[in-house]
Amino acid sequence: MKRLPGINSAPGQFNQPPEGRLGNVQVVVITIASLAAISLCVFLMSFLSVPSSLSSEAKVDARKSQSQDKLKNLVLAMQSYAAYHGSLPPAVVIGPDGKTPHSWRVAIMPYIDSAAAHRKYKFDEPWDSPSNLKILEEMPNALWSPFDDPDSTNSGYYVISGPKAFFDGERKPNMGEIKDGASDTLLIVEAKRDVPWTKPEDIPFDPEGSAPDLGGFLEGEIIMVMADGTALTVLAEKVKPHLKNMIMPNDGNSVPDFEKD
Repeated sequence: MKRLPGINSAPGQFNQPPEGRLGNVQVVVITIASLAAISLCVFLMSFLSVPSSLSSEAKVDARKSQSQDKLKNLVLAMQSYAAYHGSLPPAVVIGPDGKTPHSWRVAIMPYIDSAAAHRKYKFDEPWDSPSNLKILEEMPNALWSPFDDPDSTNSGYYVISGPKAFFDGERKPNMGEIKDGASDTLLIVEAKRDVPWTKPEDIPFDPEGSAPDLGGFLEGEIIMVMADGTALTVLAEKVKPHLKNMIMPNDGNSVPDFEKD
């Protein structure tokens, strides 16, 4: 399968900013040095496989680092999208025909070195139309989990979408809406699900129900990134009691500092 590597913040042609134009939006502040370091790291990781000489535990740790770097890059891609559109991409992006749903993963393609494939994607057709199904084979490396099968076209990364969550279907989220703090708000998670990366489907959330099951690639562990760009690998048992609070950005509850645990 053709896997599109690397990083590129150059926009494509669907509703993207003309050269030199930036919109006004409140985003998480990341220094130029940090941006360059994260981008270089993810770029290199996209091409380098885990050395076969490493022990099994070391290989897993290396893949965890790769996945965390990819999550950080997805946050940067969302911020680049927001710089023009005035908000982060909604979980479900409606096409120019005003009715056809598409995934946020497709919307950020120009910012993860997939502008050429993005131009070929037909936003006035369903994600699974014959033309758009061809784009599945051009999956951006940034959306593939290093724990997944190399030939998989399933997304490795998802947002959590539903009432009171930061993402909720077609609603356009903005960092300025977060009252509980960006460091306490979950943005994107790695998860093992049978969902093609172009399909407008993520992890559903019901604030009146139990917290959704996350992870799947690693037994008992979840890899995630918070709205402030902090990527973490945490024990599922530690996260579970606080997960609903992490999903809802305005419920007034703080969450533990998992980096210190």
